[in-house]
Amino acid sequence: MILDMDLKKIRIFSKKLSSGNCQVKFFIDSSAGKPYYGYMLATPGQKVSEVITHIYQKVQDIEDVAGYPDQKKAGISHKRYVEPGFMLFEDNTE
Repeated sequence: MILDMDLKKIRIFSKKLSSGNCQVKFFIDSSAGKPYYGYMLATPGQKVSEVITHIYQKVQDIEDVAGYPDQKKAGISHKRYVEPGFMLFEDNTE
């Protein structure tokens, strides 16, 4: 998949976990105009470029699918996408 990375901005922060993996927190301004934030589990030795590419691919896949999954729970008023090792939330703080 070819990603148009010029149309998206990403900021990432990481924290090493006791398991040796890294928790990556990220913020994205997407080409669709929707800001996102999320978390990803990265393995030791995984390159930053691989992490960023993985995040971009997930966001692209979600934006390409009609009807972004709306998994509301009590007290949560924004849309989210969750799978093992990856969580993405639509940022409605603006």
